[in-house]
Amino acid sequence: MTQAPRPAVPYVRCFVAPLHPQNEAKQRRKPGWRSTRYGERVLVLDTETLSCGKPGQPLLVGAYLVAAWDDRRAAYVVEERGLFLPDDAPPEHQDLVARYAEQNRLVNLSRGEFARLLTNEGYRIGTLVVGFNLPFDLSRIAMKFERGRKAYRTGFTLHLFNSMAAPRIRVRTTATPRAFIEWSSYRGSRKLEGGRGVFRGWFLDLQRWVYALVGKKLSLEEAATWFGVAYRKREVEYGRLDEGLVTYLLEDVEATWKLFLSLREEWNRLPFTPIPSPAPELVPNIPPEEACIDLDPEAVLPHRLQSPAGIAKALLRKLGVQPFLREQPDFPPELLGIFMSALYGLASQLVV
Repeated sequence: MTQAPRPAVPYVRCFVAPLHPQNEAKQRRKPGWRSTRYGERVLVLDTETLSCGKPGQPLLVGAYLVAAWDDRRAAYVVEERGLFLPDDAPPEHQDLVARYAEQNRLVNLSRGEFARLLTNEGYRIGTLVVGFNLPFDLSRIAMKFERGRKAYRTGFTLHLFNSMAAPRIRVRTTATPRAFIEWSSYRGSRKLEGGRGVFRGWFLDLQRWVYALVGKKLSLEEAATWFGVAYRKREVEYGRLDEGLVTYLLEDVEATWKLFLSLREEWNRLPFTPIPSPAPELVPNIPPEEACIDLDPEAVLPHRLQSPAGIAKALLRKLGVQPFLREQPDFPPELLGIFMSALYGLASQLVV
């Protein structure tokens, strides 16, 4: 005999009790670290792609800049600007970009050469890698990709080189501008890191940072307007490489860089870790990695934030407001379930 169907009641939220307390979580190797201060060096990149003719929107041309913080000037100094082409770019594209780079004093690289620069800056030095919709641009630079594993099983692993002994990049995104990006382990990484895990890196997607600050998913032009950066996209023919498209790309990189500077000013008004982070205080008999800002779980860093709620929670921690269950661990979870199922979130905004 089949049972009569039972009515299902949909809930917007619920309280889920973890099977294992946080302190019983599996102990992993300590991650790698870098002595470079957070935001002391910045690499900004952007790409343009073939919009038709080839599947997957392959790389057409890319541009970048590298900047370093100068403590004496209390400002960033741009050290290098450049362009890069696919490794198999046709001769006419190579000639055009070489001529443009020479006329405008830009570095001219291939994709492979830029991948080495990205790995050296982002992984070996600990440079902050910045872009607007960064997961897309990183995927254009990759030689190949594979499905992610474990925590990144819904994402991808990007191979910058055809070698298992080279650092790779793991990417996982969601429908909102949330993006998880980090360096992935590779053959020989434990030896290079002195027995620690791989250095995860600092990848900062400005689209996600803007979303965390204002609660809206904005385009580069909209975000620039919001944060007072003068920028307007020029009309170009996408997917066709000419001097107009290269100029457009460089203007996008410059707008992304200026947006980063504006967001940095906004961020440094908050009671969080400033950019660049202060030089760590070295204490005798204490390993230098203990002062690394990236290894501090309490440090609020923009690349860790995924939504406006992250900023709100961080501010509550700064004010000393503890999570409810930490203050009242014996509160019945059944009642929490009732409260959570009755909660319907609303958004409010106050503009002064």
